[in-house]
Amino acid sequence: MSLFEPEWASPPGDTIRKILNEREIRASDIFQNSEISREQLSMLLSGEIPISSAVAFALAKELGGSPEFWTERDSQYWSDRKRLEKKHREDYEWLDSLPVKHMIANRWIVPQDTRRESKIKACLDFFDVDSSRSWYNQYCHYLSEVAFRTSNSFDSIPESVIAWLRQGAKKSEESKCSDWDKDGLVESIDEIKSYSRESNPNIFLPILRTKLARFGVILVVAKAPPSCRASGATMVLNDNRRLLMLSFRHRTDDHFWFTLLHEIGHLVLHSEDRLILEGESLNMDSKLEEEANRFAEEALIPATTVAEFHEFGAKDWRRVIRFAKNIGVSPGIVVGQLQHLGRLKYNQLNKLKVRYDWKNISH
Repeated sequence: MSLFEPEWASPPGDTIRKILNEREIRASDIFQNSEISREQLSMLLSGEIPISSAVAFALAKELGGSPEFWTERDSQYWSDRKRLEKKHREDYEWLDSLPVKHMIANRWIVPQDTRRESKIKACLDFFDVDSSRSWYNQYCHYLSEVAFRTSNSFDSIPESVIAWLRQGAKKSEESKCSDWDKDGLVESIDEIKSYSRESNPNIFLPILRTKLARFGVILVVAKAPPSCRASGATMVLNDNRRLLMLSFRHRTDDHFWFTLLHEIGHLVLHSEDRLILEGESLNMDSKLEEEANRFAEEALIPATTVAEFHEFGAKDWRRVIRFAKNIGVSPGIVVGQLQHLGRLKYNQLNKLKVRYDWKNISH
């Protein structure tokens, strides 16, 4: 049988006041012949000072019970108070480790008021746990993995990364999708990349979500906290569902669509990995990253067009536009790949890229 540990600490003063009210007497009458001051009496009733032996005898004589009863009653109060103070300290430290301001600003949580206790409750509800200790137990495996992946980064805090991933998982719970279909996803790559020719994310994101959901992939685009440098993540939710998360760090179309195809590459090639997280300054498996990069590169620039692709230079912007149309992608993607391969400098042909304004995105 587990020991009952209440979420409150009741001082002996509660019991004293109850008896005094029943007998219609004043507390000062009990100690009128003692050396207890009015201030000390007030502190005693509110639980700010302990019951001494002399006070325990006085209470037993005037209110009943034994001196031992009052001493034990006081001892239990201070024990409960110490336990709760320790628990609250743990909760406060946990709360301070989370990106609470970001979570509130983006309405991941909606505390009832500004008190820390309200924020703690909102965060516990967000993570679906009953205490900060339960949070550490439940998310321990993610915490250790994220801590490893962010060990070389002074910008990323594991708890912030986990909060971002949790938001993705929560959004996935609200989404419907078919069962995981790797072959169907691969066959749809040409159609998926063709959406890159639409410049408005408010138009292409809903289409992407619907398309990916047909193959058991839930797409979530969520703004990452400042202390989370992740740009993308894939997660195996269960045998039939996959999560693909992207942050709002992709400012131009070439970065967004390459990252999307890169993450799809992870889902297709590395489905046995339950969590793959990546971004600036993160420790990532070089072999897995190389394979996902190659998948994205070959998906965006078909092998049959590589020879023509390598001919382009800084003055060939018209040819780049025609080439992009022929292979079914945005011109910005072609420019981005040319820059990545060193065919263009990073300040050349950027006018062909589309820059996304995530502030106005419905997500």
